[in-house]
Amino acid sequence: MKSTPLSLFLAVVLCSPAWADEMILATAESPDGRVGARFSVSPSHPQLADTILLTLRIDADRTIQVEVPVFGDMLGELRILETNERSFETGTDREAKQIVLKTVPQKPGLLPIWPIHIRYAGLQDQVSTLVIPESRINVSSTVSPENASLEKIPTAYKLIDVNNRRTVWLFVVFGALVVAGVVLFLLLYRRRGTTEDASPLTAMEIALKRLANLLEDRLHENDVKKFFVELTDIVRWYIEQVSNVHAPELTTEEFLRTISIHRSGLFSAEMRERLRVFLEAADRVKFAKFQPIREEINAGFRHAEEVVMGFEHENCGITK
Repeated sequence: MKSTPLSLFLAVVLCSPAWADEMILATAESPDGRVGARFSVSPSHPQLADTILLTLRIDADRTIQVEVPVFGDMLGELRILETNERSFETGTDREAKQIVLKTVPQKPGLLPIWPIHIRYAGLQDQVSTLVIPESRINVSSTVSPENASLEKIPTAYKLIDVNNRRTVWLFVVFGALVVAGVVLFLLLYRRRGTTEDASPLTAMEIALKRLANLLEDRLHENDVKKFFVELTDIVRWYIEQVSNVHAPELTTEEFLRTISIHRSGLFSAEMRERLRVFLEAADRVKFAKFQPIREEINAGFRHAEEVVMGFEHENCGITK
């Protein structure tokens, strides 16, 4: 049986003691073996109080351009606290990208993790997608039912000696100080007023805020490819919020076909054409090594804003 590069890589990882407490959740490999990926969790048997590390490793030939998936704040029932990415060589003609997500579970039980789509461009800049299938993490609770009984909590008369008057008075004074502190805090808080609007931001407001932050970071001056990756991610996220089209997981061709066939009531012909021009121009930068000039970068950013505000104008009653 012929061994592929991914198979050899997995064999080394599984035999290494350094990964003893890591469990591989899912793997995937392209038909030609030039791109492979694995998704793992550490610790292998997490509890609700643990910080869980999810590691996505992508191994590919140097001739392959891989687009690293962009993760938001949540991954299913796991809140993402921090994302770290690094690249390193795995051979003379291969390179690996490793993305480590530091997460905390929001509840115990069997938590699903959606499929992860990895887009890459090979020969003739043809874009393909490698899909890591859906996986699940079993998060156990740190408190067993028998230990959660209130009967096992010691009562106040067991904690202090009620016959010792000095101990009782110290306990009373301490309690009074705590109550006074809480009351003082509430009074000071109320005096600050509640003039700020506590209503949640709409999807359009969030998208426009993310676009403004992206422009302020001046990423386009240092890494124009990453700038367009972030730019398209914002637009795709916004489209998903307002139309339920799972845009971040689709290629440009799949996305345009989906909105043309299934969402014609939400996307006008003008909006579909605007999205097509924007996404195809961004793909040229991300996959075809196209180096845009300043005017083209400004045009790409302006098109992203027009998509967000234009869709809001056409469908003003459906945004979340």
